[in-house]
Amino acid sequence: MAQGYVTARTGSGTWIAEGLPETAFSRHGLAGADEVPAPAPVSLSRRGAMLLGHANASPWQWGAFLPGTPDVSAFPHRLFSQSQARLNREPEVSRLIYSSQGGCPALCAALADYLRVARSVRADADSILTTEGIHQAVDLVTRVLCDPGDVVWIGESGYCGIRNLLRINGLAIRPVAVDEEGLNPEAAGRGKAPKMVFVTPSHQYPLGAHLSLERRRRAAITAG
Repeated sequence: MAQGYVTARTGSGTWIAEGLPETAFSRHGLAGADEVPAPAPVSLSRRGAMLLGHANASPWQWGAFLPGTPDVSAFPHRLFSQSQARLNREPEVSRLIYSSQGGCPALCAALADYLRVARSVRADADSILTTEGIHQAVDLVTRVLCDPGDVVWIGESGYCGIRNLLRINGLAIRPVAVDEEGLNPEAAGRGKAPKMVFVTPSHQYPLGAHLSLERRRRAAITAG
């Protein structure tokens, strides 16, 4: 009100003023503006520039032949909205506050049941941490298990999004050749043992090889 953008009457309400003070914040409208130096241009740090340079796995996130991209146009939006509206009529308090349990407990329990049946993974709800996707998951894993400069192996060719995440976290990436049995530890040659080995065991991306049991064991033994 003091600056002239709104008007108000007690008991009636507040409205946008009909005539806005367009010059209120102009250089000539500010007292002592001539003495204020122009702000220096803001420049990013080298780390900030690197992060922006590798922020996305791909400049294209929708279209044909993109990995991990479902047909979002076929999503049952109406049914989902109905279910969401029903659950939000009387939401539980736990859904309205920050969670320190790694995600919705009911979702974690359902995922644990699914993993036991579909993947033969022995897991319970307390051992599951839900993330926004593969990028956040890999970023979290590398932050808590690796230090800058640690060596990590990735399949060559491999998913470029993983390479970007490892790079911005300051890890030393060593591409390792992939053959018909998946990532081949012998192709890495001699050198510092890797802190982690990133593989896609079921269907190597993008070549489609299955990581053999022997290769799985060797990769697990190799990682430090």
